Amino acid sequence: MEPYEKDIRKKSIRRGLEKKAKEFEDSAVRLLEAPACFNSSVGRYYYSMYVRVMQISKILDKESENKNDNNEQNSNEKEDIHKHTIDSFVKKVKEAIKKERISEKEKKEIIKTLEKLRLFRGFRNRADYSEKSVGEEQIKQLKYHLEKFNGFYEKIIKILDIESKEID
Repeated sequence: MEPYEKDIRKKSIRRGLEKKAKEFEDSAVRLLEAPACFNSSVGRYYYSMYVRVMQISKILDKESENKNDNNEQNSNEKEDIHKHTIDSFVKKVKEAIKKERISEKEKKEIIKTLEKLRLFRGFRNRADYSEKSVGEEQIKQLKYHLEKFNGFYEKIIKILDIESKEID
């Protein structure tokens, strides 16, 4: 048996995580049917977005590493990898989107939607670690922005030129 070769640039890894993201989203929808499961639903919605952001970020970080960029995190960022990943991802999209031939309105919508990921991280932390529960209004926000994120996802892949950085 060959040793497991893990190269995060493999297109199959991103595609596999995209399938899992869809499963997470489907699970969140089912969990919403039972109000007692709202907090569990929040986690599934959050992870349906986060796993895709994480994978794209790994691909971009690998590219930076290959170009000998110094891509170190400061000590505060190391404390919360989700925060660092989201912040780094949003920053990279903001930089790349400047060159795109899409309307300023659409650029702003994409950035606004991505910046909401920080808020959703907070919702997930509240749902998982706080004595307070996440409310119905927060779940509506999650669903709304997840739909927007899903709508922009393929465009983000193109903006960041992810497919050229992946290997088969």
